[in-house]
Amino acid sequence: MADIRSQSPRHPLWHLLVVSALVWLSFLLCEGLHWLDPSHWQPKVRPEVHMIFLPHGMIVLLAWFYGWMVVPLVLPALLVAVAFIAGPEYMTPNVALLTVSRILTVMLAFEVLRHVCCDARQDTGRRGLRALFAAGLLSSLAFNLLRVSYGHCCEVMTLAEKAMAYAVAVGADLVGLVVVMTGAMLLFRALRHI
Repeated sequence: MADIRSQSPRHPLWHLLVVSALVWLSFLLCEGLHWLDPSHWQPKVRPEVHMIFLPHGMIVLLAWFYGWMVVPLVLPALLVAVAFIAGPEYMTPNVALLTVSRILTVMLAFEVLRHVCCDARQDTGRRGLRALFAAGLLSSLAFNLLRVSYGHCCEVMTLAEKAMAYAVAVGADLVGLVVVMTGAMLLFRALRHI
């Protein structure tokens, strides 16, 4: 993978455009899958949840590729996507902080793993994949704890409902991570044969 990283164009605007397009595409696909879910159309009292959250997988993959540069590259696209999906009236400072914390928890997970056991950005093969998945898991656990604790979506929930929302959100993040990682592996494998 180091050869793919070193061959990327040097112009920062190119990276910003590609990263923004990938983040927005992951949100678009995620929302499309969400609208296909039959439970989406039933009246609800509680906030809706995604069963597959592709943006988490995309952010983890981009963090693996760009390192800490992912923060300024992903943040504008992520804030716009969240504002568009939630609606501008719900884009409060709290929501913006939670959005920033999603990226930061991913990068902090990479750093913690690098210092404790493995470097997902440097390890290759199965060890690298396990480290990448571990970074995605760790960041999902941390972010969703913040989201359930401080997010507007969970203010009216009981403790049991918050625990369920936490488990479902972590599960959706992990499914999204597996889908994005699988798609990236298939893409890289296909590119090697061209």
